[in-house]
Amino acid sequence: MFLFVVSVLLVLAGVILSAGGRRRRAGDDNVIRTYGTDRSPSRILGRLALFVGVILFLLSCFVMIPSGHVGVVTIAGEVRMTPIPEGLHAKIPWADVHMMSIRRQAEAVSMNASTSTGVTVDVQMSLVYRLEPQMAPSIYQTVGTDYYPILVAPFINRTAKNILTSYNPEALYTMDRADVNIRIEDSLTVLLAPLGIIVEQAPIDNIDLPVTLRNAIVAKQEAEQEALRMEYVIQAQVLESERMRIEAQGIADYQRIVSTGLTEQLLSWKAIELTGELAQSDNTTFVIVGDTGNGLPMIYQPQNR
Repeated sequence: MFLFVVSVLLVLAGVILSAGGRRRRAGDDNVIRTYGTDRSPSRILGRLALFVGVILFLLSCFVMIPSGHVGVVTIAGEVRMTPIPEGLHAKIPWADVHMMSIRRQAEAVSMNASTSTGVTVDVQMSLVYRLEPQMAPSIYQTVGTDYYPILVAPFINRTAKNILTSYNPEALYTMDRADVNIRIEDSLTVLLAPLGIIVEQAPIDNIDLPVTLRNAIVAKQEAEQEALRMEYVIQAQVLESERMRIEAQGIADYQRIVSTGLTEQLLSWKAIELTGELAQSDNTTFVIVGDTGNGLPMIYQPQNR
């Protein structure tokens, strides 16, 4: 619109200056002798104004939408609900085109929230979002180009605070943070999608608890870990005791079985077998075997010694 108005003004000025220059030359011999018939200052300025005006008028008939943006067209203040995609496009000279980014954008969010026990925690999170291209004209009409603080930020604070009130501080500090994160992302997606905002991520960066409460939670976790360790030690000792009992029972059973099967005849036979093996050894010179019936030992010497 601005280029169109300037071009029209320049064209009008050029026409006026050119017409005025011709009238002055027709009645002023000094101008003709000084500048010539085609070189009066008014006519030169008029031609220049006409040339610039035509160039600006042609430029006002086209618009370039940069990559990652859409254009919202307004004509005399009225918003057209069809956005212009990226690229070069022709347009009505007196139409205005407003650029709106459809790229991913990230915002850091900090807030104070209450838990189910009434403890206040400090929450730092991020929001990664982008604008739905077809909804750009509606957002421009109702909110404007700076739509984040009006359209997005209040939903983040309200949603996150409502969800955090259903968790106790210990759960937020330990295992339930991932569940909180998923619930916040899902809720923001449902709430902002109809408004033209696509939520891609809403990660919780940090949750700060009061120092005394955090220390108490850490001490409780350490005590639970120590209890688990002692339980493991006790179980290991019980298993070791059971192993030793089973081993002792096995030894006792073995000894009982062996003792019931031993007789004097069996022992004498085993002794004779052992004596024979000793006598056949290459290192044996003679063998002394127990005592005989007369109380004297029996000496056995192999024939080859």
